[in-house]
Amino acid sequence: MARDATFALERFALVMGSATYQVSEEYPQGTIIDQDTPENSKVPSGMVINVTVSQGKSADQVPVPDVTKKTFSEAERVLIQAGFRVGNITYQVNADLLPNTVLEQSPKAGQSIPAGQAIDLVVAQKGEKPNDLQN
Repeated sequence: MARDATFALERFALVMGSATYQVSEEYPQGTIIDQDTPENSKVPSGMVINVTVSQGKSADQVPVPDVTKKTFSEAERVLIQAGFRVGNITYQVNADLLPNTVLEQSPKAGQSIPAGQAIDLVVAQKGEKPNDLQN
C-alpha cells in the first residue's frame, strides 16, 4: 500500500518521505494510517510527506538487518534468516560498485517490523562512467 501512496503523491508532485511503523488493532498490516501533513493542506510541489504504516495486530516485532553494500544473494540469505522475504527489486546503474550490490533497502535497517514482511531492495547494475573529453 505504501507503493500506491507513493504513486498517489507523485500525481500531485509530492514525494514520499520516511515511513514509521505502528502496531494497530484497527488497521491491517501495510495500511497507511497517518501522515505528517494534514489531508487537503496546500503545500508546495516537491514537498516530502512522511507516513505512519500499520504493522497490524502483531506485537511480535523483528529489527530489519542492514543489507546495504552486500551482494544481492548475501542480502537475500540474511533477510530470509531474519524471517523476512525479498520484496520489489529495482536496478540502478552504478559505475562505482560491483553489479548486484545492494544500494538501498526499504524499510531501513534497524526498524522493527513484523516477521515475514517484504524488504524492497535497490540493486546496482553495471554502468559506464562517462568518458572525460580530451582536446
